[in-house]
Amino acid sequence: MFMQTLTTFARKCVHGDHSPLATSLALLAAVVLATPASAQTLPGRLWMGVYFGQSKIGYTGISTVRAQFEGKDCYRMDSSMRTHIPAFDTQMDIQADSTIYVNDKNTPVFETFTMSSAGHDVNVRARFSATEIVAEVDAGGAKSSQTILIPPGTNLVGDTLFPSSNMAMKVGDKLVESMFDPLSLKIEEVRSDVLRVEPIEFDGSTRDAFVIRSSGTTMGDITCWQDDKGEVLKAVGPLGLTMIRETEETAKSLTGPNQSGTYVPPPDLAAAAAASVSSDIPNPRNVKYLKIRFSGISDKALVISDNLQKATLLGTGPYTVEYEISHANPDQTKAIAIPIADKNMAEFLEENAYVQSANPEITRLARQIVGRETNACKAASLLRAWVNENMRANGDVAILRSSLDILHTKTGVCRDYAILYTALARAAGIPTRVVSGLVYWKGKFYYHAWAESYMYKWLPVDATLPTDFVDATHIKFAQGDATTMFGVAKLMGMIKADVIQVK
Repeated sequence: MFMQTLTTFARKCVHGDHSPLATSLALLAAVVLATPASAQTLPGRLWMGVYFGQSKIGYTGISTVRAQFEGKDCYRMDSSMRTHIPAFDTQMDIQADSTIYVNDKNTPVFETFTMSSAGHDVNVRARFSATEIVAEVDAGGAKSSQTILIPPGTNLVGDTLFPSSNMAMKVGDKLVESMFDPLSLKIEEVRSDVLRVEPIEFDGSTRDAFVIRSSGTTMGDITCWQDDKGEVLKAVGPLGLTMIRETEETAKSLTGPNQSGTYVPPPDLAAAAAASVSSDIPNPRNVKYLKIRFSGISDKALVISDNLQKATLLGTGPYTVEYEISHANPDQTKAIAIPIADKNMAEFLEENAYVQSANPEITRLARQIVGRETNACKAASLLRAWVNENMRANGDVAILRSSLDILHTKTGVCRDYAILYTALARAAGIPTRVVSGLVYWKGKFYYHAWAESYMYKWLPVDATLPTDFVDATHIKFAQGDATTMFGVAKLMGMIKADVIQVK
């Protein structure tokens, strides 16, 4: 059984959950292009090469023109990003395109956004008013609408390069702006600080540039170099993700100024994002208890303590956190009957843009799998087993997909297994949430997604595994909606683990 479990885990989980990193690339572009430019010439167009470490992985192009939207003068900003990234034995191609209309104050009016990978895509159309954003989402054919309220006093801006002020930028300036993230369907507050002026090599010469640090994004801090004309010359985010201002020809080529005309394959994404560990954990799929200490956790909101894991803060940010995780097989004798109608669990039974728990295909399949079973533990086991046996591992899709899209293809990685299981479990009346974090495999902690279902208490369910037992090397950093997994991106490549005790 151990070898079967290990083989299954390797096929379905080692590809990891790359949605956060794919989103990070889009966010890197968005934040770079929302830095406080003060003298950018409009209209305009720029190109930037995208690098992972010292290797080129793609490019982005942005144009800004005067336009009209529904009869009103405005600016239209179009951006396009193409990236190609290796992860284990898989190549991930990601394409992101957006069009956003903003008024003279950079307030968004209307936006369209598409992210595609391996023939799958997510399309978002968002209309902005003074008080709310109405977003229409088409995730692989699963259509939904959501209204996001804009908190009073929010300085909501477009996500492309635009002058934020008529005043000249100077060291010490601080700017707080908010942007709408069309993937997570949330409003993010971004804080930008002008730190200093320093010389930077650019296009064969040296320019003085303002160094601007932006924080508060899903992916963590981003540092930009911007000249006094408002032109972004360079930006660096977590994991060495870098954007460099280039000509269109250079940006679209596989080489760039760092390669001297020679293509260098980029490093493996999953390995670079994984957390190193002080000592090996033997037979990880059988671990029932783990005591471990993580250092370098930048966001306290990612520290979760509940009946599944006890988290103890040992220092200030970046935080050192000691975790105790105890996992066991679900006790079927304690299970409550389904469908569970507790009003406190309502949000974990609802459908949303990525979990179509009320869709007729999903509900019909859930009834077929569960049959007349009313024991929550046994029903969850039947659903997990069906997903595990019917899904096929395929790691080339690097975007968040809907449960309906996943059901139609029955392929994917850990996040897809978790999302499909969540939809089926909710359809069966079992409150379920998507969780994401780390799991141990072959000497490192890799990013992973699974689920938790409320059976008599919250219990982990990992549909990538062929058993109901979920080992204690599963360490949770986010829980709730499928989009909460984006938050773990800021930890990628930033944390280290010290194993204290394993049972």
